[in-house]
Amino acid sequence: QWPEAVVGEMLRYFLLSTHYRGPLDFSDQALQEAKSALDGFYDLFKRLEEGQQSTIQDEEARAIIDRVRLAYRQKLDDDLNSPMALAVLQNLKSNINKLLERWPSIETRKLTRAAFKEFGAVFGLFQLETHQWQFNPANAAAQDVVSVSEHVSVGIRDAASVEKIPKLSDAEIESKIAERLQAKGKKDFAKADEIRKSLAAQGIIVEDRPDGTSRWKR
Repeated sequence: QWPEAVVGEMLRYFLLSTHYRGPLDFSDQALQEAKSALDGFYDLFKRLEEGQQSTIQDEEARAIIDRVRLAYRQKLDDDLNSPMALAVLQNLKSNINKLLERWPSIETRKLTRAAFKEFGAVFGLFQLETHQWQFNPANAAAQDVVSVSEHVSVGIRDAASVEKIPKLSDAEIESKIAERLQAKGKKDFAKADEIRKSLAAQGIIVEDRPDGTSRWKR
C-alpha cells in the first residue's frame, strides 16, 4: 500500500484530470493512469538531482519556465481549467527531459525543480522529495491501485488476495547493478540481460546512461 502522502497526490492528480464541471469517472484504471503520470514527473525530478556539466545557457530553461508560468495561469484563470493546466505541465516535463540530454547546469536543475514545486503547490502536487516517492513497479500496479481504491472506500476487490512481491534492499539492488555492469564490461550481454530481467520481475527498472553507468528506480 502506498504511503498516505503518495496516495494524496494520486487522488489529487486524478481529480484535477477532469474539469470540476464535468462528470467524475472513478476507476482502478483512472487511478493507475494518475500514478503513472506522477511517476513521470518524479522520474524527471530524480534526474534533475543528477548534476552534470552545462553545455547550454541557463537563460534557455528560464525562458521556457516563464512562458509556461504564463500559460499555466491562463488555463487556471479560464474557469479553473485544471485538465489543460496539467497538460501545460506535462508539456514542460517533456521539454525539460529533452534539455537534460544536453546536460544543463546544476543551477538550472534547481531552478526547474523549484518551478514545478511552485506550479504544483496550487493543487498540492510535486511537493514530495524524490526519496519520499514510490515508483510504480509494472508488475505490482494492479495491487497498489486496489489498495488506493480501498483507501477511499470504493472496494472494487480484495487487495489481500493479490500476491505480495518481496522487495530487494537498496544495497542488494546496487550489488546487482554492479554485477550487471561488470558483465557488460566483459561483453557477457546474456548475463547482463538476465540480471536486468530479474530486477524488472521484482519491480526494479534499470536505465543505462550514455556514459556507461546505470540508474535504477522502483
